[in-house]
Amino acid sequence: MRLWGAALILTACLGAGLLRAASARRRMETLRGLCGALELAEGELETRLTPLPELVWLLAGRSSGQTGDFFRLLDASFGFLGAEDFAALWSRAAATALSSLNSADREELARLGQILGRYELDRQLGALEACVRALRGELEAARVRYPGDRRLSLGLGAAAGALLIVVLY
Repeated sequence: MRLWGAALILTACLGAGLLRAASARRRMETLRGLCGALELAEGELETRLTPLPELVWLLAGRSSGQTGDFFRLLDASFGFLGAEDFAALWSRAAATALSSLNSADREELARLGQILGRYELDRQLGALEACVRALRGELEAARVRYPGDRRLSLGLGAAAGALLIVVLY
């Protein structure tokens, strides 16, 4: 019976380490999706001057994962435009749908939401470019850190499980 308990404790702690590693992977996937979608948005605005509702609808159809959820939620919230400004709708959709991002990532997106649809085209394109550049930097940093973080997460999970087994038995 003690052996089963020890195995369960170790499995639970390793599972916690796996969840932490999966969270870092999900953040990288979301950052990658956002960069692609925002680059598409930049191209659409620059070449076709696509209106914002149509652009969000297009991005919702072409994005997947949390990025797709973000643009679908934003697209669905356009009915509230007028009662609330676009930046508030953008920030709420980001806070709801982009749960894998950290606060700095969401702040960068919020800055972009303050500019889209509000200022002249050059300023919107510059904000899109700056946001993509910042998110790409975060993605590259996360990609470099990921192997070490994954090993650390699994190692800490295993060590915590072993420590609990020793303490409890």
